[in-house]
Amino acid sequence: MKQVCLWLAKGYERRLAKEQDQKHPGSRRAGKGRNRERERLEAVEQALVAVGADIAADEVRRQLREAIMLNVKSGRKYPYELLRLEGVSRSDFYRRKDKFLEDIAARMGLL
Repeated sequence: MKQVCLWLAKGYERRLAKEQDQKHPGSRRAGKGRNRERERLEAVEQALVAVGADIAADEVRRQLREAIMLNVKSGRKYPYELLRLEGVSRSDFYRRKDKFLEDIAARMGLL
């Protein structure tokens, strides 16, 4: 399940760009595929909005969301130590990242 959610989050920007580029409605079958892609996009978007909802500072929440997405894309390239987050400990960061992935799974009906 975690790998599927990582895959969904990693492909978020690509899916978003693809959705914005599609201009023709196409066939009914293509429409179902687009609906499924939209569900995936919305699951990631809503999970991102939920990240850090308990943090009062907008800037810290924004940095946390960006850091989680960078780490999801490449954990080796962007480990916690290189992300330089203010007010978020290493263990808290990874706990929030895991919660983000679980939230995607729940929204996609994988739990």
